[in-house]
Amino acid sequence: MLVQAMGRNDSTCPKSFSCGNLTDLSFPFSLSTQPDCGIMFLSGCDAKTFPKIRLLPEGDSYYVVVNMYNYTVWVEDPKLHAKLRQHNCQAFNEKFSLPYSPSISFETLPLNILNFFKCNSTSSSTPNITQQMKDHFAGYRMYSGCKDFSLFYKLPGGDDEDVRAGNLPANCSLIGLPIRSISDDDGVFNMLSATFFVEWKISEDCNKCHYGGGQCQTDINNKFHCTYPYSPQAQSHQENNPHEQDAKMARRKFGLTLGAVLGGLGLVMICLAVYFIWCCKRRKFNPPHFLSTRKLSYIFKNDVEGGSIYFGIPVFSYSELEEATNDFNSSRILGDGGFGTVYYGKLKDGREVAVKRLYEHNCK
Repeated sequence: MLVQAMGRNDSTCPKSFSCGNLTDLSFPFSLSTQPDCGIMFLSGCDAKTFPKIRLLPEGDSYYVVVNMYNYTVWVEDPKLHAKLRQHNCQAFNEKFSLPYSPSISFETLPLNILNFFKCNSTSSSTPNITQQMKDHFAGYRMYSGCKDFSLFYKLPGGDDEDVRAGNLPANCSLIGLPIRSISDDDGVFNMLSATFFVEWKISEDCNKCHYGGGQCQTDINNKFHCTYPYSPQAQSHQENNPHEQDAKMARRKFGLTLGAVLGGLGLVMICLAVYFIWCCKRRKFNPPHFLSTRKLSYIFKNDVEGGSIYFGIPVFSYSELEEATNDFNSSRILGDGGFGTVYYGKLKDGREVAVKRLYEHNCK
């Protein structure tokens, strides 16, 4: 037996509508007078205050402060608002247990949520916080103005290691409440707020059902069903579902980008292969008078070992140049020139020289 029928998609449901300060609304929103057209129901569109929203037919009502247009609404809990104004400690018994449906899910965003450790008192008359508990919450702020429990918390920006580690002492529970100020100078109740952000997400089954012309339904066992009572000749889901069209466009863009990247890599590989072949052919047909570095090293060591001056130009021995460049250390490299690498060197007499050492082969 079906107990909920939500999200009908036919000509009687408007494609978009407005409600109070909220404009350009569409599925999953609907007016409370058209409950079959959506999942989240709006009312009080003509009220001077904010319109009200029920996240599900059986859910609580909230004021809609802003529709964020990115699957997020900013709502205010009127019950929590009243308790905070009265400085009622029952405000710390509030738990944001948002309703659940197989058609849509809700999540409270932690944008303005502050964590509190609520620790029950060991005495029914006055708070009796043991020294051990105080030691555990060293560095935390403490509020003991409530009869049956005390609160420990850190202001926004503090590193709350206990929350991250899930470290809960005995008789303590973790609660999260929205805040409107990062300071508690005016008291804890004035720091808290009744407004918070709710992110919603349509299930894939309901999404396909609605944009395929069907109606999202939930049975008595909270299982999802899709029926087509109002549009027996509904067009295919692929043609009507804008989310599916966006997904197709994203896949197409990804394919084009991937093809361009792979094509560019292939072109680079071809260029490298051609260059390598050209280098090897050049090496094969080079005249024999292009000597290797080892041969030149042998000549230098035997012919100019002592060092001399030819036509006013000083000639240094190979061993002098090795010593000046610290055995041609890579840290002395200044750059690459034609047919060789240029090194920085310093002679024994303090003169600085630039030494070009020929490559081992001509394929560089």
